[in-house]
Amino acid sequence: MAAARAASLHRLSLETGSGAAFDAALALYRRCGFRNGSAFADYLPSAFNQFLHLAL
Repeated sequence: MAAARAASLHRLSLETGSGAAFDAALALYRRCGFRNGSAFADYLPSAFNQFLHLAL
């Protein structure tokens, strides 16, 4: 995140999955301030994937 801020980026986005295997990762992302949001880049929304964003 520090590198992104240093590069004057305004947002970080990530795509991850859902289900028990992803619970720990999702908890970490949310503790870091990431919030659910819309799909980005070439990702297509599905019942499995989740999109998270962090405003910098």
